Amino acid sequence: MTHRIGAYLHPWDLTWLADRGGLGTLRRMGCTDVAFPASYHAGRWTTPVPGAGLVRSLEDGVTYFRPGEGYGVLRPTPSATIPATGASPLEDCIAQASAAGLESHAWTVLFHNTPMGQQHPASCVVNAVGDVYEYSLCPARPEVQEFGLAMVRDVAAHAGLTTVEVEAMGYMGYKHGSHHAKSSFTPDPYLDFLLSCCFCDHCMAGLQGQLVECGLLRDTVADLLRQHIVEGDAMNQRSLSWQESFDQLTKDLGRRPFLGMIRHRTQTYVGFLTRLRAVIPASVRLSVHLNMDPLFSGSQIGQPFNSIVSMVDEIVVTHYGETTQKMSEKWQGQKGIGARTRVAIWPKAPEYTSDKDLVAVLNLVEAWHLDGVRIYHLGLLPWRTTERVFGVLTS
Repeated sequence: MTHRIGAYLHPWDLTWLADRGGLGTLRRMGCTDVAFPASYHAGRWTTPVPGAGLVRSLEDGVTYFRPGEGYGVLRPTPSATIPATGASPLEDCIAQASAAGLESHAWTVLFHNTPMGQQHPASCVVNAVGDVYEYSLCPARPEVQEFGLAMVRDVAAHAGLTTVEVEAMGYMGYKHGSHHAKSSFTPDPYLDFLLSCCFCDHCMAGLQGQLVECGLLRDTVADLLRQHIVEGDAMNQRSLSWQESFDQLTKDLGRRPFLGMIRHRTQTYVGFLTRLRAVIPASVRLSVHLNMDPLFSGSQIGQPFNSIVSMVDEIVVTHYGETTQKMSEKWQGQKGIGARTRVAIWPKAPEYTSDKDLVAVLNLVEAWHLDGVRIYHLGLLPWRTTERVFGVLTS
């Protein structure tokens, strides 16, 4: 069975790749497509690539294309790497991918944007006790959705682009975090969900539409957070599994309020994806990053496949920091996959220590009839690792 093998890259990776034959080398190694950021957030990356130093600090909340004029109160910031004239980094990436015979995906980070959140705190996620998550624009808010729609419309207009791949379009909760985040409590799914619930005015209205007493629910969530964080013991933590967290939240919040929160999230995502599909040309595919657990609040939307499968052309399920055994456990019992679905892996120790681990990924892909694998991230992996991974996954 033939599987698609893709890779994530940043524009500056094209410089060091040129010394190894450029994207054509990836094509000859069996790569089928590459994903470049159209927009991205900050980071401090250890980059084991030649001639670029070892530690790189990324720009925060910028685009690697030239934004158009169709934005409202929230406007994107172009990267300082965009030249005054000539091709933008994204345009250059698409052109090089096309010349190498590779499909190009515009990896578009939407609502994870700290500078924008700092400038517009009223547009951010607000937790039950009123804390504003400045790195997380709330996806239920009209001005945030208009910003996302305008950005995706701009990205999708690039000639030669195959796919717009959307990340961070959901509730970027507590666990994903800001820079230098510190806590004496490591959130399990239960605590992370409570810390990640948004109670801004638009989410309160959405909850009210689910026949939820949103004021009472907010107070209940706030009380549970204080019990755990203020009155708890940092040396005596519990750690609940996903299912245990689901069951405990149902008990502590009440079945109707808890499920109302889940439905509000689903309706937010489904409504926004429907609008996204409408602004993308039919010739460009829409891809979204998904986590299979409805409690998840991070770079991927926490949704079951069947809630969004009819609205997208591809689903990417990321398994960073997970063993192949953990991956297999997550896929058991999944339903409604339907669309072209790929798993994304970050092949590094301690999760990956032998070629057998990579073979296990291929076995999972074949067992669930998935479309293939995406490798994260060629700018973070030594070249010998990249060669090893492609060698196993394409054999």
